Order: sequence, then structure tokens, then C-alpha cells
Amino acid sequence: MIISNIAQLKAALGGIQQEMNWPTFEPFVRQAEKVYIIPAIGQEFYDELAELTAPSVKQTKLLEWLRIAVAEYADLLGGMRLFMHTSNAGKQVPQMPNMGAPAKWMTVTAIKQTIAKADLALESALQYLENNKADFPTWAGSDAYTIDHSLFLASATELTKYFPAAKDSRRLYLSVRNYISTAQEFFLAPLIGEEQMAAWVAKMANPTLTPTPQEAQAWKLA
Repeated sequence: MIISNIAQLKAALGGIQQEMNWPTFEPFVRQAEKVYIIPAIGQEFYDELAELTAPSVKQTKLLEWLRIAVAEYADLLGGMRLFMHTSNAGKQVPQMPNMGAPAKWMTVTAIKQTIAKADLALESALQYLENNKADFPTWAGSDAYTIDHSLFLASATELTKYFPAAKDSRRLYLSVRNYISTAQEFFLAPLIGEEQMAAWVAKMANPTLTPTPQEAQAWKLA
């Protein structure tokens, strides 16, 4: 696991003022990694990171972002379960001396902030991977790689250029990449011809080739 003990979880969350036991929080950490992290970086690369015993400087920086994301997502997943005790009697809210339940506005604000921090940390991790792809070949060679030069919208940056609402989100780009590919296949290819399409895709996918001014304009329109 990317977070494998309570000390790492506390360090990533910050501001912890009460006791936390690893067996209580481990299921939520495991869920967070499976639900949010693995789909974003790929199973093979996740396994590689989880098995590190002596990470390099760049691996350490990446793990810092990923652990923040895991911790915040785990807090999101486990918040209500821990707030309401579960037993054979169903759901109960514990009443402890000198402790009070948070106000509704506090709960709503905390949830919104947790989601925002988790999403920002995961997005930052993906951006760090893009900027240092040569140091992470397993990720760069996987389906989770966030740049696909065989597409006219090859990255989150290009998607945002033509669809500003994407806001450079690499996670959003990964979620719509198959639709972009389908659009090329079913709408663009019949329009320009399969042969021309194949030639352009081959040229876009080869970083050593530069498009002519006419091709660059056609690709922009495409």
C-alpha cells in the first residue's frame, strides 16, 4: 500500500489531535487506493510504488502527493462510518463527555474541503508524472499515461484549449479519452478518408516528425 501505517496517514492528513488506530483506518485507506489511485496511475505502476523500500528523490516527491490524496480520500470514505458507530444494534451516535457533534455546516464544509484537497493532490501527482515521465517508465508505458499522441486532443492541456471547462484536469482527460478516440474513428475518419487519417495519426504519434503548416492548420480544425 502507498500508506501502510498510521504514522504515514497522520503525516499526510495533519492536524490530528486524537488517537488513531491503524486497524480502524486501514480499510478506508485500502478502499481509497483501489477506488481513486489505481484507476488514475494504473495497477502495475501502483504495485511498483507500493513495493518500494528505498524510494529515489523523485519517487519520494511523487509519493508525498499520492499519500495526501490517499489520506484525504480515506477520510472522505470513512468519515460517516466512524462518526456513527455500527453494531448489531444498527447505527448509533456516541455521546462522550466534553465532546459534541459538529454542526451541519461544519460537516458540509469539511466534506467539500476534503474532496478539494484530495482531487488537487491527485491532480498534482499526475502533473508531476507528466513533467518527469522519463523517471517513471512503467507509468509512461501504461494505459494510464495521460498523453496520447495518436489523438488530435492528446492531453489535458489540449482538451482545455478547446473545452475550457476541462480546467487542465488529467483525471477528466483520462475519463473522456475513449470518447475522443471514438469521435475520431466514427466522425473524422469518414470525413477525411481512412488513408489520410492513418497517415496523420502515424505522424502525430512520432515526435521526430513535424507537421507542415497546412497539416498543423488541419489538425487544429480537426
